[in-house]
Amino acid sequence: MGFLDNIGKELDKALGQTNTSNGNISLVNKTLKIQKEFDETEHYLNQLNARYTDGEIEQETYESLKDDYEKKRLYLLDQVRKYKEEFEKLHFESESIVKRVGFEKSEISRNIVKLSDDFAKSIISEKEFKNSKQELENKSKKLDQNLLKSKKTLTELEKVKPIFNALSNPEE
Repeated sequence: MGFLDNIGKELDKALGQTNTSNGNISLVNKTLKIQKEFDETEHYLNQLNARYTDGEIEQETYESLKDDYEKKRLYLLDQVRKYKEEFEKLHFESESIVKRVGFEKSEISRNIVKLSDDFAKSIISEKEFKNSKQELENKSKKLDQNLLKSKKTLTELEKVKPIFNALSNPEE
């Protein structure tokens, strides 16, 4: 059971999850910020192009500003690639935890049935039965908490998946 003993803490640490009531995940927040910055940069670049086309700014100024916006745009796209790798890793880990928790919970159920059988056959004492059963039920509760965290993580990560797709393949 060692794999899941501290998985809740590990998951929080890996996700950079805060302990606020809304449980924001930093990867989601970073991605949403990048999307906003990218959209603003695209907007300003479009405005710059329009002003240059209309003759409102000189070519030298246009080239300089355009270069700055292009550099920022490339930087943001690089950040998206970095966050996308984090996203894919966290998504995979969360899906693995969900699968593993299902397996562990079925093991706990089998162990409780075996305990009940052993107690009925007088193989173990009532005290051993109660203690062991309580231990298994506590492990089951921890697994339920980890399952909820993993499912919440998957839900949060799904919110930014379209952003990764859109920003990973921007229109040139």
